Amino acid sequence: MAATAEDNKSVVGKTKSNTDEVIDEATRVKVTVNLRPEDLETLRAIAKRRKITLTEAIRRAIAMERFVEAAIADGGNLLVEQKDKRLRQLVLVD
Repeated sequence: MAATAEDNKSVVGKTKSNTDEVIDEATRVKVTVNLRPEDLETLRAIAKRRKITLTEAIRRAIAMERFVEAAIADGGNLLVEQKDKRLRQLVLVD
């Protein structure tokens, strides 16, 4: 849910994330995950490069996965334009 500046003035007990999404603090759940060291380092590098927290980097990765899955489920394709302007289709395998 995107929030406007007006929305943020009247919201109590909620915070605004780096993506302008209003997050209800009461709905957060703390989890523990096991990651390979290289996966953790990748997340840390992303967080550092984007100047966000590790938690926000994980949230964004989940949001991207949700977006990609929904687009593919709706019949879409995932295309990446390379430097030479060629397109590559990425195929996700279950």
